[in-house]
Amino acid sequence: MSTVPASVVNAIASLAGELWVTKDRLRVLEAVLAERGLDVADAVERYQPGPQLAAELNQTRQQFIADVMQSLAEDPRTDTRQD
Repeated sequence: MSTVPASVVNAIASLAGELWVTKDRLRVLEAVLAERGLDVADAVERYQPGPQLAAELNQTRQQFIADVMQSLAEDPRTDTRQD
C-alpha cells in the first residue's frame, strides 16, 4: 500500500473545507432569496452563460486548477511563505 504525501492530504482537506463553506453559503443564499420571493435554484441550474461570462468562468477555472496543481508540486520542506 502506498503512502499519500502529507501535501496531498492537506490539499484535499483544504479543498474539501472550502467546498463545504461554498456549498453552505450557496444554500443559505438560495434560502434568503426564496424568502424574498426569488426562487433561483432552478433558474441557476438552467442558466446558460453568454460568451463573455463563459470566457470569464473558463479563465477563472483554469487559474484555479493551475494554482491547485502548483501547490501540489511544491515541496513543503522548502516553503518559505510567511502566513
